[in-house]
Amino acid sequence: MDGIQFEHYLKLLFISQGYQVEVTRAAGDYGADLILRKDGRKIAVQAKRYNRSVGISAIQEVVGSKAHYNADEAWVVTNRDFTEAAKNLAKSNGVRLIDRDKLIEMVLKMNPSAVPNPQKVMEEIKTDKIICNRCGREMVLRSGPKGQFYGCSGFPKCRNTKAVQAGAPDVPTSPLP
Repeated sequence: MDGIQFEHYLKLLFISQGYQVEVTRAAGDYGADLILRKDGRKIAVQAKRYNRSVGISAIQEVVGSKAHYNADEAWVVTNRDFTEAAKNLAKSNGVRLIDRDKLIEMVLKMNPSAVPNPQKVMEEIKTDKIICNRCGREMVLRSGPKGQFYGCSGFPKCRNTKAVQAGAPDVPTSPLP
């Protein structure tokens, strides 16, 4: 599941909890991926599907989005944990943090028949991006001595690669740096 699919998964999760949910556009979202409404409250939500702990930039983004969307609250939801700096910044700015454990708890408290199915969301919400399973950055098509492969756009910091498979989406080609 990539970041966009994670946003749509959260949309279904929050709808099942009685929220009205709007998914913002993927680019230029002013720091909020979802806008929730319930009981007269408006909540700006930053969704982070990462392979590492979420840092302060997510808190900074959602604080800005709270003002932009005139929201009453700001939340950051992730499938991972938060750094200590992120926790401290969230506390001083009144941002609610929902980490992996709290997210799992939310899913388990729901009616089991209403639990969103991650596989179904991934099938319904197709994206052209291939995401690095080590660092969460986008993979790009590269050419090397043995042919084409997907390499992490975070190279050289991340050196993860993935073989090109038949039927894989076309991703912009980037020569090796």
